[in-house]
Amino acid sequence: MLGISYFKAEPTEYARISVNGKTKKEGKGISKIIWQPYRTSIELVPLSAIEKPFAFNELSEDNQPMSLQGGLIYTVNDAQKVLEKFNFSVDARTKSYLTEDPVKLPDQITRLAHTKARNVVQNTKLERLLRMGDALAHELTGYMKSGSELEDIGVNVEMVYISYIKPTSEIAKAIEAPFRESLLKEADKAIYDRRANAVEQERAIKNNELQTEIMLEQRRKDLLEEKEKNVLKEAEFKAKAEQMSIQVYSSMPPELLVGLGLLKIGEKAQQIGNLTITPELIGSIMQSVKQRS
Repeated sequence: MLGISYFKAEPTEYARISVNGKTKKEGKGISKIIWQPYRTSIELVPLSAIEKPFAFNELSEDNQPMSLQGGLIYTVNDAQKVLEKFNFSVDARTKSYLTEDPVKLPDQITRLAHTKARNVVQNTKLERLLRMGDALAHELTGYMKSGSELEDIGVNVEMVYISYIKPTSEIAKAIEAPFRESLLKEADKAIYDRRANAVEQERAIKNNELQTEIMLEQRRKDLLEEKEKNVLKEAEFKAKAEQMSIQVYSSMPPELLVGLGLLKIGEKAQQIGNLTITPELIGSIMQSVKQRS
């Protein structure tokens, strides 16, 4: 029907419906049939948590440019206070905002965070700033929660977070230079240690090989000495045996020696071609034996 529409807010929205400037109904998640839309105004404030990113560029205490990026999460805890300060009027059919005030609210919250962040940055040296992301986020959160500015407009900041704190690229290179140098030194030291270890292992291997050769050579020397001793002992045994044989023969009568000689010849008869033994030969041998004895 012409001139009649229906409006319903979500459970996470606070709505205030006014007709001819007078509030007819307000609250969280309310709904209402609107009879004369052109005479009715609807204001709609979101109650869910809203995230607002931010990015700041500032100078540190030692006049070094740096950038800080992060964000904050806030909620509206008193929609009536918000509506006293800002115009959150929406189109009844599309819920599209009719003013820029819904954007001005988070911008105002962000400016407060920026003000505190600037104060911290300008009183801190860059080197320390680069290591205090969490500490800065904690400090900003405490400041935003305790400040009366946000309480006056019905807003509560749940948390502030810092994504990164960065110096300019030139300053970053200058800061990173000693670190890179230390890494290169560590890498060089590791290479040197590996090479030194390899040399030491090679030296140990060669020393083991040399010790092995010395040990083998000593064993060969010991074997030669032992062999030499054995040869000498054997020669001594043979000499003693010959001497004993000679002593035995020297005590024997000539006739027996001649007979023994002939016996030995007989034992080798198969190796002798022709041999003639005459009485004269035997006599000559006997005479020679007698003369020597």
